[in-house]
This record gives sequence, structure tokens and C-alpha cells, in this order.
Amino acid sequence: MGADIVIAIDISTPLLTEQELTSALKMAEQLTGLLTRRNTERQLASLTSRDVLIVPPLGHLITSADFDKAQLAIEIGEKEARKQQNRLRRLSVPGTRYNSSMAKQHVAASTRTAADGSWSKPGSLESSTEAGIEAAAEVNDRMIDFIRFDNDSKLSNVLLANLLGVREGEYLDLDRLEEGVGRIYGQGIFESVTYELVHDNGDDGVIIKARKRSWGTDFLQFGLELSVDTSAGDSRFNIGAAYTKMPLNDRNGEWRTGIQFGEDPGIFTEIYQPLGYDGKYFVNGVASYWRTNFRLFTDGKALSEYHVTTASIDLAAGMNLGYWGEIRGGYRGEVGEVDILTGLNNLQDYDFNNGALYLRFSVDKLDSATFPTMGYLMRMEGLLSREFLGADDDFEQLGLMSVGAKSWGDNTLLGRISYNTTPGDDAPLQNMFQMGGFLNLSGLQQNQLSGQHAAFASLGYQRRLFKNRLVQAYAGVSLESGNTWKDSGDISLSDTITAGSIFLGLDNALAPLYFGYGYADTGDDSFYLFMGNPWF
Repeated sequence: MGADIVIAIDISTPLLTEQELTSALKMAEQLTGLLTRRNTERQLASLTSRDVLIVPPLGHLITSADFDKAQLAIEIGEKEARKQQNRLRRLSVPGTRYNSSMAKQHVAASTRTAADGSWSKPGSLESSTEAGIEAAAEVNDRMIDFIRFDNDSKLSNVLLANLLGVREGEYLDLDRLEEGVGRIYGQGIFESVTYELVHDNGDDGVIIKARKRSWGTDFLQFGLELSVDTSAGDSRFNIGAAYTKMPLNDRNGEWRTGIQFGEDPGIFTEIYQPLGYDGKYFVNGVASYWRTNFRLFTDGKALSEYHVTTASIDLAAGMNLGYWGEIRGGYRGEVGEVDILTGLNNLQDYDFNNGALYLRFSVDKLDSATFPTMGYLMRMEGLLSREFLGADDDFEQLGLMSVGAKSWGDNTLLGRISYNTTPGDDAPLQNMFQMGGFLNLSGLQQNQLSGQHAAFASLGYQRRLFKNRLVQAYAGVSLESGNTWKDSGDISLSDTITAGSIFLGLDNALAPLYFGYGYADTGDDSFYLFMGNPWF
């Protein structure tokens, strides 16, 4: 890199000993470490006696994923650096010379030419402390004369500028700038997003360099559901995958298609398209085909079992509320049939049509959709089914759901509450609310309960047991309460079912994985293997 003297800091995690290789996760961590350690040792071998090497004794106490231990890492690093202060002091310069050097570093090394869009050095650059952008403390009083983007993705620079949230003609605020850079990176398609403060021909500005993921911006997700009801001797199995193409265009559209095999087979395709470069308004369309097993239970025993087959569309438009929520409205249309597999002789097969308008308001400030540790999520939805919209029946439904997470250290409390109601007690079979399954009255069979009304509340605790570059492992428990009712007059807290679960979870790049056991006070218990997101 042309440096005369290198100050190197080695914070790599040491390789595990043979005695420490006690599990498959440890082996995976060791393989990852071997790949990075070889490069680290090659770089360390290139150091000379003039260079300064600082090796904070982090060991396995603090790894690259231990963001919550950042303060401790700083303290250990500072202590180790002070041991080298005599060598470091010889490399220091007077304050005036330092300020001048910092100003030169902030001068633009490049600017975009009008001819071919390539990057080249400006023809005239100031380098004095007065003319350049000076370091840290004096940066925030500078007016931003220009903002330029070096962006190799499909996304429009206009869209990136809106995400950045910093405008030409404003005074530079580094906190706002870094927050905006974080929003750009948070789109999930960039490998890196960096910024540079520059000075060009008397103007101060910012260059944003956004590099898309070198391994691709599309991604594949997997899902798995396996439950065994030990009390009823019944089992349930589904497996699926979904492919997401993003960005679909320069406005950050997305296209997602998935398929599922098993007891509830189906296929769907969905498109999400912002209407402008500010991302405020959008349209969303979904087409799907599903065959779902539907059971009616009385006193824990299945009286009848149905196949409900539906082909549906969901067309919606909405508005994003900043970066924390949205409001959308749309139309849902379905055609389908109900086939009686087992049950009473007076039950008959029938066809049905659904047509409804809906309005949904949602707030999402959770930090993760898989294993959340802080924040909250809330959804409220109202649905209006009418014959003139294509439905067989007129009815209304309302729903509310909220999730909250709070953490301290590696410990997290998760609370969830939901309430769904059909005010007229008149929704047809295929539109009834269902309950039962992992973290949704654990111990019961999947969707064992159904009714015109449903209420649920749970409190969960999870603790992070282990983490490395590939996975994080959790253990948790939950306490749950809820039920469904066919008539509003039957709703009663004294009629709720109490259930609970214990589980192990793995958060990884493919999909969250849970293995758990649930028990309900009805005497039902089940084992679960779940890949996906059971909290919502």
C-alpha cells in the first residue's frame, strides 16, 4: 500500500485446540477461522522491525459478533495499546501539522467527469487547512455544496439520495450522514456503503460509494414444519422454499415466489413495487394456490377433517410511514372448494367464493424478524366481505396483533398479544380464525382450534447460548394462553387454554430453526421441528 510504517492491530480469534472441538458448531467455527487465519499470518509475516504490532488479548472472550461487548473490547485494546505508547509517541506530530494533514486527507481524490461517467482526479484542489475540509470537530460547520454517488447497483441515485436524507445546501451533520448511509446499506443488496468528505474547486461535498453484493443480491429461503402430537399419535409435515429477486428495477421493486410440499401444499408469487423514487407509495400483488387441511375439534377430538382448496389474488396499494410503518388497503378475491375427508354423514362438499376489501395499519420497529431482541411490532386490520365484491356471504372481521422484545445482555423477554373477531358471528368455515401449534398454544395440533373469535397472549424468554460467524444458538421457554369461540357471548377469560413450550433455536443465513416441546392444560403435548418464523 506504499506505507513506510504500519501500525497493525491483530484482533483475530485464535484457533480452537483439539480438546475444544466438541461439537459440529465448533468444527464450523474452526473451518471459518482457518480460512481467515492463514491470510492474517501472511500479513503479520510481512511486518518489519519499524512497524508496530498491537495484539489485544481478546481470546475467545470477545469475537467479531460480540457487538454488545464493544465497550469491554475498547478497554482491553486501549490497555494493550498503552504498552506500546513509547513507540507510538515517536510517530506523533505537532497539532498544527496534524490538522493540515487531516485537511489534505479530506480533499477529493476523485470526481465524476461529464464525458464518460468514470472517476478521475479534479484539476484544481486546495490543500491548506483553511481551504480543505478539516478534521472531526470542524466538519459539522461545513455547507454541503454537492453530493455524488458511485453506485454499481440497479438502484437509482435519486432513490439513494432520498434514503440518505442529506441535501445539498444543508450544513453537514455527521450523525445524520451516517444514519443515512446505514439506511442505504439496510436495503439488503449492498456489500459495502462508504462515504468520503471532499473539497473540489472551492466546494465542499460528499461522495457515497455503494457496492452491490459480489455474490448476488437475490436470495433463497427455506421453511420446514414437523410436529408430532404424542397424545393423539398424529403428525404434520410441510417443507417449502421461496426465491426473492431484488432489486427488480431502479425503484427497488421486489419479486418473490415460493412453493410448499406436504400436508398443506401450495404455490404463490408476489410483487412489491414502489411508485416513486422516494419509496413513499407502493403497490403490491399476490397470486396463490393452496390446499389446506382443516379440522373441527370438540373436547380435543377431531369430529371432521376437510381439504380446503383456494385460488386467490390480493391486490393492494399503500403508503410507507417513514421507516417505521405503513398503511395499505386492498382487495382479496378467492374461489375454492371444501372437500369432506372424514366426519358426520350430514356434512357435504361445497364450493365457495370470497371477495373482500381490507385496510391494514402496521408499525414495525423490531430489530430482527427471526430472533428479535428489542423493539416492537403492531398490526391492525379490518375486513369487509360483500356479495357485490364477489363473496357468497356478507360479514366483517377485525384483527389486532402486537409483539414486543426487551433485552439485557444475552437475555430477552418477548411478549405477544392478538385478538381477532367476527362481530356478526357469521363468517363461513374457510374464513374462521384458527389457533394451535408451536408458540400458538403449544402442545395442540396445528390449527386445532377454530372459531369466529380468537384471543391469545404469551410471554417468552430466550437466552443466547452461543454465537460465531455462521450461527447463533438460543434456548427459550414460553407461557401461552388463548382460545377460540364460535359466539361472542361465549368469550370468557375463564375459558382460555394455558400452554407452554421449551425450545432450542439456531439463527443462520438460510432460515431460523427451532426444535421444541409443547404442553397444554388440555392434556395435549407435541414435539416440533420448525424452520421459519413462528413468532408472527
